[in-house]
Amino acid sequence: MNERVVTMEKLQLIIVNVIFGLGILAWPFIFFMSIFLFDAPGSENSLLTLSLAYSIWTYPLFYGAGLIGSIFLYLKQAPRLLTMGVAFLPMIGVLWFMVSWVLIDVINEGKFAPS
Repeated sequence: MNERVVTMEKLQLIIVNVIFGLGILAWPFIFFMSIFLFDAPGSENSLLTLSLAYSIWTYPLFYGAGLIGSIFLYLKQAPRLLTMGVAFLPMIGVLWFMVSWVLIDVINEGKFAPS
């Protein structure tokens, strides 16, 4: 394999993992703030609110799996698409958050506790 291609693939992998790693810096603050999702009476019984909270709480798990998995696959010289796909695992949490937020807005009219 061309050395330049390997270097470019490695650089792309580093950039993706660093960008998702920046989310980990903000995560403790967001994690702490997520407990306030359950302030409204009845919100603890809302599946959509729980889904939103779980999407926040699991971000480090997706990031850790993506980071470790992508490095492992890169070292094993797995196909580039597979390696980058694993590096993008944290996007599951981000997309999960956005879908939960939209569903709360549409179904619960923007309230964390169902009416």
